[in-house]
Amino acid sequence: MKILTWNCNKGFRNKVKLISELNPDIAVIQECENINNILFEDTKQPYYKFHYALNNIGIGILSYTNYMIKPINIDDTYVKLDLGIQCNIEGPVNFQLLGLWTGPHKNDESIHYVNSVITFLEKYGDWVKRNNTIILGDFNSNATYDLKNKKPHQRMINLMDELGLCSAYHEFFHEEQGKETQPTFFMYRKNESTQHIDHIFIPKSLKNNIKNIIIGKYDNWSKYSDHAPFILELDYP
Repeated sequence: MKILTWNCNKGFRNKVKLISELNPDIAVIQECENINNILFEDTKQPYYKFHYALNNIGIGILSYTNYMIKPINIDDTYVKLDLGIQCNIEGPVNFQLLGLWTGPHKNDESIHYVNSVITFLEKYGDWVKRNNTIILGDFNSNATYDLKNKKPHQRMINLMDELGLCSAYHEFFHEEQGKETQPTFFMYRKNESTQHIDHIFIPKSLKNNIKNIIIGKYDNWSKYSDHAPFILELDYP
């Protein structure tokens, strides 16, 4: 199974071939315009796609194989938490997924950036544990962002661990949180200011099933976005 997340920095319909040629089972695309009722100018169309946004630019989830995406709790997970698309995935194997994109909410600390992930995990922990769950996207968060008296990133990592999830990148490359060697974000599309803020969390039971992880390189992707795609290849099923 191939799963990826990419903040496309808008205009996804003009960049879709970059993703279709990777043939992902599931692709989560942030800063994506409404793609629900369009036919891409591409020889390869997704088997299924779903987009949701509050003002056109939001999150798109696509499958280029035979997986169905069935969103749930949109009014809560996307609208109230402004976090992402919670869904059940049905296909060769069934699993649960949260494709997310956190953002600023200075007037509501509970959903401000990665705090929204914490709020989700505290509210939907039983759902996460119900079936194999994958949580991925643009978290806009890294351990280096934690302050001395506030550590929301570490709190989020601890909650993931309590719910049986682990960071695929850190397990595969044996790197510590905050000491990542492969960035996923290029500030202002400059290679001088790079950060690792896109993540994929998978069940701990599948960590030994990781076949490969590819983080897109600056030279290949910076012309298209300030983020690189995070591609996970998993032996599942």
